[in-house]
Amino acid sequence: MVTIRKKLCPRGRYYLKCPYERRASRIVVHNTANDAPAINEITYMINNDSEVSYHYAVDDREAVQGLPLDRNAWASGDGHGVGNMEGIHIEICWSLSGGERFLKAEKNTVHLIAYLLKQYGWGIDRVTKHQDYDGKYCPHRTLDLGWQRFLNMVKKEMEEAEDMTEEKVKELIREELGRRARAAESKETPGWAKEAMDYVRRGGILKGDKNGRMRPEAYLKRDEFAQAQYNRDHRYQTLEDIPKWASEAVGELIDRGVILGAGEKDRVALNMSQNQLRSLVWMKRYVDQKTAAEGEQRDSEGGEANLI
Repeated sequence: MVTIRKKLCPRGRYYLKCPYERRASRIVVHNTANDAPAINEITYMINNDSEVSYHYAVDDREAVQGLPLDRNAWASGDGHGVGNMEGIHIEICWSLSGGERFLKAEKNTVHLIAYLLKQYGWGIDRVTKHQDYDGKYCPHRTLDLGWQRFLNMVKKEMEEAEDMTEEKVKELIREELGRRARAAESKETPGWAKEAMDYVRRGGILKGDKNGRMRPEAYLKRDEFAQAQYNRDHRYQTLEDIPKWASEAVGELIDRGVILGAGEKDRVALNMSQNQLRSLVWMKRYVDQKTAAEGEQRDSEGGEANLI
């Protein structure tokens, strides 16, 4: 399975990148001859002023769609021929240097092709290569490794997909979710984001998981986003708002003049976050314990002096 996400060309650039509506009849495989992730390839393709375009770029992590499949692309060098006008064009990333990243990108492309073949009801005969249309040696690294090898990978993927039961699909989903969760948990906060992550942690906006890990690359679910917003916006305005576990301590601090504000005691303007409240209560308990300990020490010293 491969994650597929969309970053589609704006309609205002259709005139350049994909001017014709069409009905697809085949898949055309390319190699990027570059070393960049799929999102970079698609972003560059959309924003540059060249006609060159393609429907997907696939790297070792995901497939990114850049053009609608019902519109043509300019990728196979055959002008208004069947390659450009009827092909779904797929660029495999990391082909310049090759290695493990490229092999994983190829494997992800196999998953994508098998998915598309099933969606369109096509057979393996619909999988073609750029070279078939204008003679260019592309997909260069895939051809070096063997085109038939690649087609065999697609065939095998299609056969396995036919044998896939609902339980197998669920198991694959569980494995993928587990893999992503483990990867997210193991990631350290990048240097450029450390100050921001420290800020949201100190302010109680984000609190991490049950083990305190902030998981900087984990997805934020809607309920987690709502909780983060609540943590950010929820502040205790008056003594009436303070939870029971802290109300006595805050009341004493108001009586002592540590917390100041206009109005009666229960109307003192606090404007305090939960994190600030916890810190204040902890500080009060610490001071109370220290004061009590010092008092016991003075009493003890005084008692000894009376005995002499």
